[in-house]
Amino acid sequence: MTLYSIGLSALSAAQLGISTTGHNITNSSSTSYHRQSITQTSQTPQLTGSGFVGAGTMVTNITRSYNDFLDSQVRTVSGEASYLSTYLSQISQVNDLISSDNSISTGLSTFYNALSSVASTPASVSSRQSFLSSTEALVNQFNTMAERLNDLYSGADQQIQDSVAQVNSYTSQIAKLNASIVRIESTSGNQQANDLHDQRDALVNELNKIIQVDVTEDSSGFFNITTGNGQSLVVGTTANEVTSKRSASNPQKSDIYLSNGASDILLDSTSLSGGSLGALIDYRDVTVTNARNELGKEAMVLANAFNEQHKLGQDLNGNLGADVFSISSPSVYSNSNNVSTAALTATVSDYSSLQASDYKVAFDGTNYNVTRMSDNTVSSFTGSSFTLDGIDFSLSATPTAGDSYLVQPTVSGATNLSALISDTAKVAAGLPLTATAGTSNTGTSTLTLNSIDSATLSDSAFPAYGSTSAMRTFTYSGGAFTSSDSGDTITLSGNTVSVALSSGGTMSFTLSGTPSSGDSFTVGRNNSGTADSRNANLLGKLATAKLTNNGTATISESYAQLVSSVGTKTSQLDTEYTSQTTLLDSVTTAQQSFSGVNLDEEAANLIQYQQAYQAAARILTTAQKMLDDIFSLMS
Repeated sequence: MTLYSIGLSALSAAQLGISTTGHNITNSSSTSYHRQSITQTSQTPQLTGSGFVGAGTMVTNITRSYNDFLDSQVRTVSGEASYLSTYLSQISQVNDLISSDNSISTGLSTFYNALSSVASTPASVSSRQSFLSSTEALVNQFNTMAERLNDLYSGADQQIQDSVAQVNSYTSQIAKLNASIVRIESTSGNQQANDLHDQRDALVNELNKIIQVDVTEDSSGFFNITTGNGQSLVVGTTANEVTSKRSASNPQKSDIYLSNGASDILLDSTSLSGGSLGALIDYRDVTVTNARNELGKEAMVLANAFNEQHKLGQDLNGNLGADVFSISSPSVYSNSNNVSTAALTATVSDYSSLQASDYKVAFDGTNYNVTRMSDNTVSSFTGSSFTLDGIDFSLSATPTAGDSYLVQPTVSGATNLSALISDTAKVAAGLPLTATAGTSNTGTSTLTLNSIDSATLSDSAFPAYGSTSAMRTFTYSGGAFTSSDSGDTITLSGNTVSVALSSGGTMSFTLSGTPSSGDSFTVGRNNSGTADSRNANLLGKLATAKLTNNGTATISESYAQLVSSVGTKTSQLDTEYTSQTTLLDSVTTAQQSFSGVNLDEEAANLIQYQQAYQAAARILTTAQKMLDDIFSLMS
């Protein structure tokens, strides 16, 4: 009977070995599976007169090949790889958009080329129509690109909401598995529920790809999951719900909150760093936001500069030029949690100082703290009206301490850009003033008007269109000019004549040739401006004028900086993702070498257990033969 018992124990152990090996083989393709193996030990021997006789074997446990360090490495590296992969795939759309052949750079080039044609043939209706068509085309390019960026922003926000739903699904399943694992293992003599552990590990890994998490196992066997800054997602058998809500400060986007049962905690970007969710938030709040703001800034700066110069010109009807483009106003949002009803208004007063940034205005009871959100620079003001980066801020009343406002000066600049002129006659290619040399002049010089300002055109001495009266007479004598208005100040520097009018206006002329003492020039209304292209030339100079970034960049250069910054970021992410993928392959290989299934090894184990099973069966056959012999002798 002892031999029977030994044979049965061997048969049982071999059968468990074959089952475990077969289980390994069938799960060889699962990356979340950890190889399992049986642990055998000999049973308690029996004492006989000849000594202790073995009683066979027993399987004490079926263990999985798990190494916490290796699995944690894979989890950490895969979370970062998920972040980089998601950010790279998203930012590539922005990079392709702004660097396409149909980009703003192409539109600006076409626009200024058409303007150059007007300057060459100001009386040509076809040239003027071509210019108006190119204006519409440029506006459409700004509008289309802005609409696409808005779609990308909304798309990222929707993906963030979808990711929140996935997070809740994973944390709920992990909490349920926590309960199942502890319950099952406590009733099974603390035998490990290997496959449930693998399921839980797989869920943690998937969760980690969305939000990079920290995992700790308590003494009861529960996995407790926290975010990078320690906010609890799973505690034992409880999963704290993550929700997405419209932002209190910015209704265009969703904020993420964690409910701990008592309150909702706002999870900022530091809480959600790493993983695809963190990438989506950074992409939405940094890359797309910066691109929208920069594009809007360029549209607004271009529109303002062009409008201001065009309004100083004269059209074919003899009227002063009108606005060519509409200009968007800053968007202002009061935080929905504000206590007071004080309203904030913002207007742009200096377009050259305009920054491609949102601003947060917060009142602490004494100071108005303004954060430029592109670089987190904080400026403090005591009065309810203040100016920063070319923006005038003004509060309608004193707010309550803690109230805040979001100001987006340029976010709608490209979206709301439109062309306002469709009549070719209203293109103000000429200038409303002209300088005419006196008939008695003996010198060879001419005086050509280069520029004027709006104050000049409002001068009370400025005559109506069609008038022949002179606005000013400038006389050359002793190397300098004097004016018929003694209040004017005239400066001659090289061949540039600068005039500061008594009324506050300014004009600039180019002096050509050599004047003689006593030569005079009369400045009056331009009554024959059909062939006048002076303002068209001045408008054309805006292409190379340093209009933005505090007078350090042209519109084209500013756009090129946007293309370069997004392109550089895309290239950086591509390089980092390639490196991270290589690292992930390395740590995964190390983890799989310890925990993964090797089919050759399992095939060898299968043969070994098969042979053991056959040998155990021979033991039983031998025992049966011995019993038969004994019974035969007894009969």
